[in-house]
Amino acid sequence: MTQQLKESTPLTQPASWIETHDRMGLKPAEPVLCPICSIRNLAKGKSTFPSMQLRRSRIHTVPDVREERLKDGTIVRPYAMDMAFKCPVCDFYCVFGVPMDMEYAQKIQQLRGGTPEYVLPKDDWDEDERIKSKLEKVGYW
Repeated sequence: MTQQLKESTPLTQPASWIETHDRMGLKPAEPVLCPICSIRNLAKGKSTFPSMQLRRSRIHTVPDVREERLKDGTIVRPYAMDMAFKCPVCDFYCVFGVPMDMEYAQKIQQLRGGTPEYVLPKDDWDEDERIKSKLEKVGYW
């Protein structure tokens, strides 16, 4: 999928994320555009850019942030979800660390069967034939 670049469209992390209340947990509020392809296409005078595709996510506590003790004595640990995206054109891969509430993080982890990892099912990757053929060449399936 390609997107038409607008002047206000950032080439970095999306400004906001949407809670999906399913195993995925979060999704960007706007398409994540590949910075490599965007720069290449801008240099060529093109105005369409490929959207990066979510490949995996992982919920974890943030170790370098202190726990917060609330007035009632409960401890809240800071959680984050690492969202990994890959460009279907140039294979650029990046991970965004997105802060999230402890309650929501625990809810999503329960939906994932108690595991913090989530990898997109193979069926979701079948849409992009280029990625599918690359993965088959390296013996993924």
